[in-house]
Amino acid sequence: MDQYIELNGSVPVLNDKGKKIASKNNLWIQIVDNNLKEIYEFNKPVDVITKYTPIDFVHAYKYDIANSTVFICEKKFSNSKYSYFVGFPTNVVAKYNIEYNPTKVKSF
Repeated sequence: MDQYIELNGSVPVLNDKGKKIASKNNLWIQIVDNNLKEIYEFNKPVDVITKYTPIDFVHAYKYDIANSTVFICEKKFSNSKYSYFVGFPTNVVAKYNIEYNPTKVKSF
C-alpha cells in the first residue's frame, strides 16, 4: 500500500486508488506518528485502539487484532516517516508464531 500513501498537507493519507484497493479486498489501514498515536485510518475496525504503548504495538503485529492479521510497514517522505498497519481478514491471511529450541531440533 506504500505507493498509495501521499501527504495531504503534513498528514499522510491513502489516495483514492488505495482506498478502492483496500475496500475491494476488505483491508484496513492505520497510520501512526512517532509517538504511536493514530493520525489517519481507513476502514479500521472500531475496536482497534488509537494510541499504542510500545508493547501494544508489538502485540498488534505479533497477534491478530479485531479479527485481522496485521502487518506493519513504513512510509518515508523527504522529511518524515510514519509506521502504518495494514489489516487483512484472518480468514484470508493468517500468521502463526512458532517458538522452539534449535538445539533440540534434529536434522533429518
